[in-house]
Amino acid sequence: MDNNYAFLGTGWSFPPSFADNGGYVHTVSGTDDVFESIKIITTTEPEERTMQPDFGCALSGFAFTGITEALLSKIEGIIQNALIMHERRINLESVNVAQDENDMGILKISVDYVVPESNSRFNMVFPYYLNEAQ
Repeated sequence: MDNNYAFLGTGWSFPPSFADNGGYVHTVSGTDDVFESIKIITTTEPEERTMQPDFGCALSGFAFTGITEALLSKIEGIIQNALIMHERRINLESVNVAQDENDMGILKISVDYVVPESNSRFNMVFPYYLNEAQ
């Protein structure tokens, strides 16, 4: 990712990591910070943050749920709403959720977005483990 757009902000890396001597926390800036923010939004459950109880995506309730087209659409909508509400530095192009062809317990979540201030397009794909017991 490109860090030439520091005006987009600076935040902690995710997961948080610290220097060996504990003197400082590792940070990310620019489009890397936007990328990290999207990861944080999609992996945080609502009410995990005391001061921001509506922050995040309510995805953990779908663990061990049978995969249907309706479920995939519902998850897409939850992620879209969370990103629109909590990550204002992006223009969300699309969210696509599909079942992994090789592992039926994994959903592949693809987020396409544009960072208007840098006129940069990005695609973020990450797995969501729906049936961890398998």
